[in-house]
Amino acid sequence: MISINVAWAIYIAAMSGCTDGDTCKVHFYNLPPFVAEQSLRFEGFDTPERHRPQCSDEKAKAQATRRVTLAYMQADVKLEASGAFDKYGRLLVHAPRLKTTDRERAGSTDKRQTCQMVRRG
Repeated sequence: MISINVAWAIYIAAMSGCTDGDTCKVHFYNLPPFVAEQSLRFEGFDTPERHRPQCSDEKAKAQATRRVTLAYMQADVKLEASGAFDKYGRLLVHAPRLKTTDRERAGSTDKRQTCQMVRRG
C-alpha cells in the first residue's frame, strides 16, 4: 500500500509498475477512473534511462536502479507531494525513506558521465 500525502489530504494507491529508478505508475483508490492512474516522478535524483539508453553501461545501471525502486515501492510506502507536476505530467513526489546510498549502490549517477567513462575505456 502506498500513501501519498498531498498538503492536508492522504491518498491511498497501489503500484502499477516502474519505468525506471525515478518514475513509477500508481493507481489511486476511490478516485474517478480518468484521474486514478498517475505517473510519479521522484524528486531529488535522476536515474539512468531504461528506454533508449546511450550505452550498455547506462542500460545496466537503469535496470539496477529500477530494481531498487521496485523493492522500495512494494513495501508500505509513505510519499509526500506538493501537488505539482513536471513537464511530462508526472506528479512530483518526495520519498524520504528511499535512501541515496541504495540508489548509488545500484548505479544512480549522471548518465552522460557514465557513457563518457565507458567511451573513454
